[in-house]
Amino acid sequence: MILNTTAGPSLELSDRELLECNHTEAWDWVYSIQPAYMSVICFLGVFSNAFVLSVFCIQRGHCSVADIYLGNLAAADLLMVSCLPFWVITVIHKFNWSFGEPMCQLVSLVIGMNYYCSVLFLTLVSLDRYLVLVRPMSMGRRRGAKQAKAICVVIWLAGFFLSLPALLFRSVRFFPELEAEACYLEYPHDGWRVRYNMTVNVVGFLVPVPLVCYCSYHIITALGDKQVRRCSSVSTERKAAVLVLAVLFVFVLCWLPFQICMFLDTLYYFNIISGCLWINGLDIATQLSTYLGYSNSSLNPFLYVIVGKHFRQRAKGLFVQFLNFGSQGVSPAYKISKNSSLRYTESTRLFQNKTYLRMDQTELVTVASLTTHLDNITNSASSSLMMFNSSDWKLVHAIVPPYIFVLCLTGILGNAFVLLVFFLQRTHWTVPEIYLGNLALADLILLSSLPFWAMNILNYFNWPYGEFLCKVVNVAIVVNMYASIYMLVMVNIDRYLALVLTMKARWLRRRRNAKIITFWLWILGVAMGIPTLTYRTVKTTPELPYPACLIEYPEDSHRLAHSLQMNILGFALPLLTIVFCSYNILHALWKRMENLNMHNGNDRKATLLVCAVTLLFFVCWGPFQIVTFLDMLCDLHFLDKKWYHTLDIAHQFSTYFAFLNSCFNPLLYVCTGHYFRRKVSDIYKRRRSSVASVITTLQRSAVSTYTQRTDQIKPVHSNTYTLHETSPTTPTLEQFIHHLHEGSMTLNSSMNETLCTFNDTVDASMYPTAYSLFFILGLPGNCLSLYVAWILMRRGNSLAVYLVNLSVSDLLYTISLPVWIILAQKQPVDDTLCSLIDVIMFNSFYVGSGLLCCISMDRYLAVVFPLYFNSVHKVRTAALVSLLVWMMEISLQVGLLVYTGDLQNFSAARLCAISESMSRKQAHVAIIRVVLGFLIPVLLMAFCFQQIIMSLRASTSTLASERRKIRNLLLLLLLVYLVSFAPFQIVMFLRGLLEPDSCSAARRLRDYYMVFVATTTINSVADPVVYCLLSESAKTELKRVFNKCENKFSRFSFLKKSAPTSTTV
Repeated sequence: MILNTTAGPSLELSDRELLECNHTEAWDWVYSIQPAYMSVICFLGVFSNAFVLSVFCIQRGHCSVADIYLGNLAAADLLMVSCLPFWVITVIHKFNWSFGEPMCQLVSLVIGMNYYCSVLFLTLVSLDRYLVLVRPMSMGRRRGAKQAKAICVVIWLAGFFLSLPALLFRSVRFFPELEAEACYLEYPHDGWRVRYNMTVNVVGFLVPVPLVCYCSYHIITALGDKQVRRCSSVSTERKAAVLVLAVLFVFVLCWLPFQICMFLDTLYYFNIISGCLWINGLDIATQLSTYLGYSNSSLNPFLYVIVGKHFRQRAKGLFVQFLNFGSQGVSPAYKISKNSSLRYTESTRLFQNKTYLRMDQTELVTVASLTTHLDNITNSASSSLMMFNSSDWKLVHAIVPPYIFVLCLTGILGNAFVLLVFFLQRTHWTVPEIYLGNLALADLILLSSLPFWAMNILNYFNWPYGEFLCKVVNVAIVVNMYASIYMLVMVNIDRYLALVLTMKARWLRRRRNAKIITFWLWILGVAMGIPTLTYRTVKTTPELPYPACLIEYPEDSHRLAHSLQMNILGFALPLLTIVFCSYNILHALWKRMENLNMHNGNDRKATLLVCAVTLLFFVCWGPFQIVTFLDMLCDLHFLDKKWYHTLDIAHQFSTYFAFLNSCFNPLLYVCTGHYFRRKVSDIYKRRRSSVASVITTLQRSAVSTYTQRTDQIKPVHSNTYTLHETSPTTPTLEQFIHHLHEGSMTLNSSMNETLCTFNDTVDASMYPTAYSLFFILGLPGNCLSLYVAWILMRRGNSLAVYLVNLSVSDLLYTISLPVWIILAQKQPVDDTLCSLIDVIMFNSFYVGSGLLCCISMDRYLAVVFPLYFNSVHKVRTAALVSLLVWMMEISLQVGLLVYTGDLQNFSAARLCAISESMSRKQAHVAIIRVVLGFLIPVLLMAFCFQQIIMSLRASTSTLASERRKIRNLLLLLLLVYLVSFAPFQIVMFLRGLLEPDSCSAARRLRDYYMVFVATTTINSVADPVVYCLLSESAKTELKRVFNKCENKFSRFSFLKKSAPTSTTV
């Protein structure tokens, strides 16, 4: 269905390319299967959601909070699936829209709005269940019906605003290639397409999924609590847990394919992926994945409502009323939904309009034949290149790279988690842990090297990383492949010695011996990687017009030896060892069960685990080794050359399928073990409860002196604010990002430039008064804060070191304010002084952000881990960290000036007075500053605050009033920071995105920018009060100084009064 499409072609395809890309058979299949499937889910969705709404509306009494969310969820799903019949008819007529342009816009608006509403209501339902089961007492008062209704209104408004592009940009347009008038989504420029994809991915998936996962995890944990078990039977608990998991699984299963298609479409837009295969694949996949997502709307009513006991009781009561009083029947309905067909699905055969790059079929086959697998690639197959079928290689390019990325993501997370648990444990590593830790390390390095080959395959085997990385990446893969295999072998040998030869081989299972064996296994892996290091090279051949990373043997015998090495040392020997150990382990377990004449559950689990280990190793590595052996037979001429093509394709799939073993190793060998899970539980408990008897004193002193530093941003003053408004040939923002990806950015030298002048009355009228007030209040406040922090630092307070540097940073910013007042009054300022003040101010901003991160981490470590990290809380350490922050931020500032070219023209640039709009590089730097100066401090501050509050909540010796006071203080810190800097950072981010391309956007943003620059100065006034002077130690010091001054003043007054009397003659 043509719900989503691109704005149109930028280049027309040739007739030959158009014919090759026109896969009519696939689209005929879509035309035949899609309407029937849409009709089924439409019928089920309307019936189930209407039934749910009828029960909620007819029932007597007030609706609960859960009923409000579920009712709105059912309404959103019902409206969305009610629009599907329009698209059923459209698809049947091959995307010929026959309902007019108003209906095109209205249907698209309703589907889009209810898609977002359905997703958000689904998240609210999970969050409400989390509050009920996990925090029933503390969050109960926040679950009022009024609050729920207000939240629903906000969600409906948010859904409406998020779907406005469908209303604004939808139109009916005739496409000659389709011979139909299609309901077409035509954006004003291509940047809207990327923004739309990002909105769908973030709002529709990336935000809801973590929230639903978090709620589901805690719900299942709460259901397993002992107190909950006392109130419910085991079967009820199990059913509830299964239902929670089913909800999460159905949500991810239905919408993950659609979200992946949106992400791939973004990659296609940036030309990271291209070709007819991707055009057709994305079009058809988006069609199918969109309606797969709609199936979630048909299942939601059953998962969330109808299976509930209370809902069935209500429905039964209404049915009884219907029988007794002759009420009308209840109409069917549909409930929770998750996505609608929002964006790309209108593509159909409009893919013919997309611009793409194709490789010549012969070139593609040649490159592919040279990269058959990891280290067994040869030029001997070049004679049979014409026998290759390009469609098979297109399948490789479509399947292998996404598979590699998914494999790397899951494998890296699993192996990194195993290593983290092993490193965080307090005890020494046991013998099995030494082998398992090295196994996880080898798998982690192996999987971390695979994305290079994924990008290489996406690039049609054109290696863009140079010869050095060609050797390093492949050596890393080979070394860690052998290390992983033989670490896995040693794990099985160690289990064999522990279970079969328990007493005889005791001396072999010592930690020292395990470390020695591990060292020699790594040496073995390095030795196995020497051929790869020697023969790997980046070479351009007559058949290959671009460099390819291939392995070039000097003689055919070397290639044969390499294949034998792979078969024998990489598979046969390890497999025989694993089978031998597994057989003896199983024999020992069966013998013990027969002797005891009973069936032990642990023994049964161990038996299944041993079988799974052996089977997994054979299944993963067997295909690769078989293909390698057949390839060797081809070289020996035992097989015909017709096998070359089949073996080349098989090598691509079998190689990366073998690496699946590295992804499953953490699950089979570590995470399924009882002792490993107990280690994770111990680490978690140790982190959550860090000696409650000692934590209270440290918390009171630490939190009370908590200080943070916010960004200090440069005020901008200029008489004219200019922007280069370019001709239509000027590269757009999205094209700039694409060229930046490729490492080059070239602008047309002949573009037209016009200047946009702006009125500077805002800064001229506001800045002198505002900055004068801020200077009068901020200078004495920061001087007093600096004095107090200096006194505390001399007494050995490590936090005071950061406060001293923080106060210096504030003073640097405050002292520079008179310069901006002079500029606002249009008074001349020396060029060098102008640029110097600008550099000092921005460097103060970065130093303040860095010190904010240091202070947050210092308080986090002091409160959450009071007995650890004692060396961090020393004055010397704090001084070294502060010096490092200054040096890093100065280096960063200099690097940014060099990147924009301002350092080369330091005086002539007059950095303090901007007279023209941002250049491309300045816009890029502005986005970097937003990330480094705002997003990272906000995330770090929020994390530290959350951990501090949770640690205080777990402390039984801290009074409730004191906990409330500390919580309010932390919230105040966060509020001050966000109020001061969030508006400015948002405007700065928008400037970086929109200003270089649009004069009108710069004109709209200019006044907001100037106002919010001034509001950031509020933070320099609030810093000394909120972050330093409110602490108990600062108050005590100020009181002491005040008493001392008062005593001296009283003494001086007394001496002055008594002086005339004593001098009278």
